[in-house]
Amino acid sequence: MKATELKSYADLASDNWKNRLCLRTSRKVYNQSLVGTMIRRSGAETTKKVVQGWVRNLAKPVFTSDSLLLKAIDRGDCHVGIANTYYLARLLKKDEVKNVNVSGVGIVKASKKQKMAKDFVEWLVTPEAQKLFAELNDEYPVLAGVNWSKQLTQWGKFKQDSTSLHGLPELQKQAVRLMDEAKYR
Repeated sequence: MKATELKSYADLASDNWKNRLCLRTSRKVYNQSLVGTMIRRSGAETTKKVVQGWVRNLAKPVFTSDSLLLKAIDRGDCHVGIANTYYLARLLKKDEVKNVNVSGVGIVKASKKQKMAKDFVEWLVTPEAQKLFAELNDEYPVLAGVNWSKQLTQWGKFKQDSTSLHGLPELQKQAVRLMDEAKYR
């Protein structure tokens, strides 16, 4: 495919992608967050039409993981999919992901070690920690000025989504309902 064929997630709903799209399950929090941000940016009705288009364009039933989806693309079972970049980086390194990987952090209200937890969260967003995160996990650092991994640098520019994360948990619940209604499993 040519890079000019695809500019947005919404483009994947067009007839151009009929029988060419692979997706991971809607049960993954990544997809719920993606659809939640789409609801915030474009509204529920527009987002539902996009997700319905994705379902219509599936080349294969949804996959349980990013790794399986990326392998399907590599085999030619589909031409494009939505996956986290660090899974592709790991597959290219032949370092199959075997453990759960969570790229988020929070402090439980009932924690008996609030200060220690807060200190840890604050350390995670230091340049030192972000550098480790970027280099070891091939993820984009959240701090400007922290170098990307060699693999990410080779892939070129990154367009950051500026959608506010405020209230996203409530939107995720709505996103799950919307995906269910669109028959995206």
